[in-house]
Amino acid sequence: MGRNRKGLNVQRSVGRLVKAKALSSGPLYGVVELQFEINGMSYYSLLLKLHASCSRVDVAVRFHKDSVWEPENVYISLPFTSGEKKDETLWLDKAGAPVRPWIDQISGTLLDYYCVQEGLAFVGENSSLMIAAPDTPLIQLGSLEYGKRLLHTQQSEETERQMYAWVMSNYWETNFKATLGGFYEFSYFVAWSKDYTTVEQAIGQCKVMSTGFTVWRIKADA
Repeated sequence: MGRNRKGLNVQRSVGRLVKAKALSSGPLYGVVELQFEINGMSYYSLLLKLHASCSRVDVAVRFHKDSVWEPENVYISLPFTSGEKKDETLWLDKAGAPVRPWIDQISGTLLDYYCVQEGLAFVGENSSLMIAAPDTPLIQLGSLEYGKRLLHTQQSEETERQMYAWVMSNYWETNFKATLGGFYEFSYFVAWSKDYTTVEQAIGQCKVMSTGFTVWRIKADA
């Protein structure tokens, strides 16, 4: 822990929105596609399914990544808040219990990234925002910039917390190919509600969104 794997000469690319189009619009939901250009990918789009009856957006991130040998990471920005930034608390759904990152930790433990179960939630006194991430459990909260890696109790009140889904990496020797090239799709579910004001309610909603429905095809009675 505390090891800095980002070099001084790191190159970072950010997507640029180039096209937006409505794919469908109905009484229950509408679907919008946002297409981006970004170095290292030949295709990148967000499919946003906006529900008419509730404050919820289902997101599908689709991209085709180039095959390269250089060490690299792919992050998806999660720039969300409940709207009560001064009063909200970030909770992560960890195994066994929800925890508050940068608070419910042992001194000297990592601040940069966390592995979650079903998602995370910003819980406020009057509302909550829930994010379910069933496909990408690694959440980055530390800075992406090169610099000293902070451990718990080394951060100050002014230390800025960022949020990304860390979806791909070939920094470590693992059992998947280092090039990481090909087509990918990752799902996210984002919901906001005034009805959820406790961590149990908010994380419970993350689990509901992440699980979805189980559907069977059955034959009609003869």
